[in-house]
Amino acid sequence: MTSPSLTLVIPYRKRRNHLESLIAWWNANSALTEDIEIIMLEVDAHPTSARELVLEAGCRYEFIECAGVFHKSYALNLGLAKARGKLVTPFDVDLLPIDNSLQRHQQAALNSPNVLMTGYRLLTRRTRVGPAEIRSVAEKARVSSEDGKSALRKHLLFGERFGHVPMFQRTTLESIGGWDEKFLGWGSDDQDVIERYLKASDSVFIRSPDFAYLHLFHRQAPLWNEKRFVDDNRRRYYELRTAAAR
Repeated sequence: MTSPSLTLVIPYRKRRNHLESLIAWWNANSALTEDIEIIMLEVDAHPTSARELVLEAGCRYEFIECAGVFHKSYALNLGLAKARGKLVTPFDVDLLPIDNSLQRHQQAALNSPNVLMTGYRLLTRRTRVGPAEIRSVAEKARVSSEDGKSALRKHLLFGERFGHVPMFQRTTLESIGGWDEKFLGWGSDDQDVIERYLKASDSVFIRSPDFAYLHLFHRQAPLWNEKRFVDDNRRRYYELRTAAAR
């Protein structure tokens, strides 16, 4: 069996509209995604009907029993252990590639192994978008908060790296131990792994507008977006940065 060049690792919990939109995009672009595998990891108290939808689309499905806080970094590491792609990327179930962004992103990353390629996102208020609508909906979407002046200043001057759909070389990501599982709930785990990866591989970081993704709307979720998790994760992120700089 030929190994794929790219694995998308997608932790999932109770986002049915998003999952259906992503699977619809996947099915509509099957001719362009032959060299990509999806590993969907459902993190919940019990398996749901998402399993059938994922398997029918030809994607891989894993269930992780977890009734408490959505432990994304733990799920991503389990996905990394099962990934077969040369490249591995954490991919959120609420993201849809705009035009051929994913294919261009994949090819650029394969052509430049010493460059960590990441993209941008645009935010829509819609929770479900069909494949044929993505471009028109994206044209009305808004720019996300990480492209504001304060965040951009940290990015440019202080080495805080962020970007969507980072395409990691799998062997290098494995060598740094993947994601830090002490991050629990939302926030900062993505920046931490990007910065550790860049340091370990001596790679160049690029965030390109050629790789654009539409972010579907969702409300704040209990056991995920709560302020206590966000604050704890942010504190841990800066403590790790300070320790690494010594």
